[in-house]
Amino acid sequence: MNALKKYIIILSCFILFINCSTNVPEIKDSFIQINLFKDRESGNIYQKLSVFIIPYDGDGLEDLSILYIIHDESELFWALTSEQWENGEDKGNKWIGTNSIIMPELKDFPKGGYRLVLEDLSGESIEKSIYISYPEVDKNNYNFPSPYTDENKIFINSEYPSPRIWVYERDNYLNTFIVEKSGLNKDNISSSLNEVDIKYYIYLNDTDLNIGIIAGPYFDF
Repeated sequence: MNALKKYIIILSCFILFINCSTNVPEIKDSFIQINLFKDRESGNIYQKLSVFIIPYDGDGLEDLSILYIIHDESELFWALTSEQWENGEDKGNKWIGTNSIIMPELKDFPKGGYRLVLEDLSGESIEKSIYISYPEVDKNNYNFPSPYTDENKIFINSEYPSPRIWVYERDNYLNTFIVEKSGLNKDNISSSLNEVDIKYYIYLNDTDLNIGIIAGPYFDF
């Protein structure tokens, strides 16, 4: 009888441990890029930081709650909640992140080491170190891309191949379209773009400077 009671107690403790254990989130991969942004509404030109990660959580991605981007040396950090980050999928991998991180007073980002900290609802977290570097750029004399239309197509004035347009409804990301040299047929764009408060930004990768270039918003398709 005593042996049976001992077995039941051990089994109960094991079951309790299994039920109370949590899965620590993981960062499978990350993409970090400094972008030079021309804001057509304010006329300002400043840096934006893109941060995207491929996360994993054994309890499901809905268990993820917040992503921190931390620069310890300057004591700066940004907190991106699950309600704020963009969601997408590429080659079977789900990613989360944003293109919209900016510095206070629109200053340039500090160069050097940063930390990404991904936290789930139970408070479990994982950390990854990243490094940010970029060349000095004459912002006011940079030749930013611009769109133009011809019949039923959108074209982008740019010396770099395959620029993209990021489509938003208000501040909610909707979709990305690649604009080839032959143009982008407007019919390929979702009919939702006919709704109110649709806008888009042009994005391209400046391979000479190794930074991203963003211009917008634009409101006419």
